[in-house]
Amino acid sequence: MGGDEEPRPRRARRRAATASQPTTPDPVEIAMETLASGQAPSSSAERLLENQNRLIQEQIGLARNERFRARIKAARDGALAVGAAAVLFGAGWFVWDASQARGLVVHAFSVPPDLAERGFTGEVAAQRFLDKTAPIQALSNSARPPESFQDNWVDNVSLEIPTTGISLEQASAWLRKRLGRETHVRGEIVRQGGQLVLTVRAGRDAAPARTGTDADLDSMMQGAAEDVFRLKQPYLFANYLRSDPARRAEIDALFTDLVQDRSALERGWAYLGRGVVKAIDSGDLRGGLADELLAVKVMPELALAWVNAGGFAHDLGRAEQGYQLTRRGLEVYRRDGARTMEREAAQVVVTRAEALTARWRGDALGEIEAWDRFADLVPYAGWRAVAPYAAAEAMARNHDATGARRRMADLPLQDPGQVFLMSGGTRGLSRLPTLAIAAAVDDWAEVERQGLALDATLKGEPPYAEVRAVLVWPSIARAWAEQGRFEAAERLMSWAPADCWPCLRTQARIAALQGDASRADRLYAEAVRQGPSLPFAYAEWAEAKLRRGDAAGALPLLAEARERGPRWADPLKLEGDALARLGRDRDAVRRYADAAERAPRWGALHLAWGDALNRLGRRDEAIAKWRLAAGMDLSARKRAVVTQRLSRR
Repeated sequence: MGGDEEPRPRRARRRAATASQPTTPDPVEIAMETLASGQAPSSSAERLLENQNRLIQEQIGLARNERFRARIKAARDGALAVGAAAVLFGAGWFVWDASQARGLVVHAFSVPPDLAERGFTGEVAAQRFLDKTAPIQALSNSARPPESFQDNWVDNVSLEIPTTGISLEQASAWLRKRLGRETHVRGEIVRQGGQLVLTVRAGRDAAPARTGTDADLDSMMQGAAEDVFRLKQPYLFANYLRSDPARRAEIDALFTDLVQDRSALERGWAYLGRGVVKAIDSGDLRGGLADELLAVKVMPELALAWVNAGGFAHDLGRAEQGYQLTRRGLEVYRRDGARTMEREAAQVVVTRAEALTARWRGDALGEIEAWDRFADLVPYAGWRAVAPYAAAEAMARNHDATGARRRMADLPLQDPGQVFLMSGGTRGLSRLPTLAIAAAVDDWAEVERQGLALDATLKGEPPYAEVRAVLVWPSIARAWAEQGRFEAAERLMSWAPADCWPCLRTQARIAALQGDASRADRLYAEAVRQGPSLPFAYAEWAEAKLRRGDAAGALPLLAEARERGPRWADPLKLEGDALARLGRDRDAVRRYADAAERAPRWGALHLAWGDALNRLGRRDEAIAKWRLAAGMDLSARKRAVVTQRLSRR
């Protein structure tokens, strides 16, 4: 036991004494107990309870009022907070918007008093300058996105007129000037020695002074507007100058400076622009292709340069290179190239690339579908105007001459020369719908006539001198060879460029038509080597083997063609022909059916299909196919054959 612990008996006595002491009485409890016992309460007890109840109700009311006041205060504080946030947000947005300001702001010019008295005030002079910038903007059309320019003026050119007092607009202008990247143009016109001298400054850069008489003011303003664009927007100004062939030296000087810029973005676009000028405006396709390849070396994400390079390579006759470059352009665009092109122009470039890659794989239906989409796109670089003619040519190459004629009937141009020259900005396709229609029905005399007329037209057009050999001569040479004029065909092709793939295939065809199998095989082997990813040389080589009776030798080549052009009907039809030659008509019928899905209006296909069905003893089905063939496009020789088939039934 510790010394601090009290003895047990004493603690017990203390608890008993405490329990016996009376507690303080509570009147309310007494009154409540009285009511609970059923006894009639005294009047004093009733009054006490009523007062207590009244007090409780008042306390409840005060509590409710306090809660209401608390809610009002919270709502007021919330509204003040929201208002303050809105003010802060508005101020922040106002400042941010000013910091994003881009554009050309023209201030009122300083003019001599006598000009102002005659109505040519500083505001009028500034407006006159502004008017001169509009056509420059319009003619400097580019696929380059506006945000890629250090000074972005697209659709953002304005006139600033001074006013008195301080307004919200003036505050905005002050912030834009301090925080944004607007280009402010100021000018002054003074008289010196009886002449007017116009000086214009864009930011800190001064354009060369222009001197003239009062009558020269308009041309002086035009020159000053061009000077400002030359200083601040050299890339777009070079595009503008393309409308005047006499100013080619100025374009060259601008691009010479731009390709030396420290910025990779500026160098990439400069190489691209210079390549377009060389290839399209001057016909220097090799120089244009070299510049586009420099552009993608500097800026690999520049999808437009890849596609341009593909088009230039195609027009040089380098089909494999053209196909690979164009396909790479599509891949680059889909990965990260969207930011490198203006949106609407990008839609045109991508659709063009899809059409051309479909063409290089023999996918005529996919190509037609892509060309038809141009009706809903902007008229960038002339592709929307060319697209209907390209679609008609694709239809003819897919053995539907009637459908192609129907399409051409709705178009304004019919002459092959006019169609070819209608838009110089389009490269990478032949644009020969009427020749393709004639070739689809083996009308080689008409192909010859049109080809010679087109060649004469292009001969007088310097930008197309190189294209003639690649896009026109093969058609003429084949037409001559199909008519038995082999010497003329050989001579024409001997002048063709050594790296021209269509020319090489035409030379191989000429050899095959002459019966020179060894030379044809050698030339086709070289064509396959130069165009390994494309199906055409494989299929044409197989066709040459079929013509000389080597059906077994044709089949492996046709398998290669089908792998490279799975949506091209020709290898399937030729494979059906080869299988039929080998006595495998059931397999041939299956191949013909596959081909018909890709070229449903091919008369020669339905004729061969009917022949295979007839050999299988399926006479009624054969007659149905021959009837279909009779209603489709056929050469004169094959029409005679189908007529004979139907007359025997």
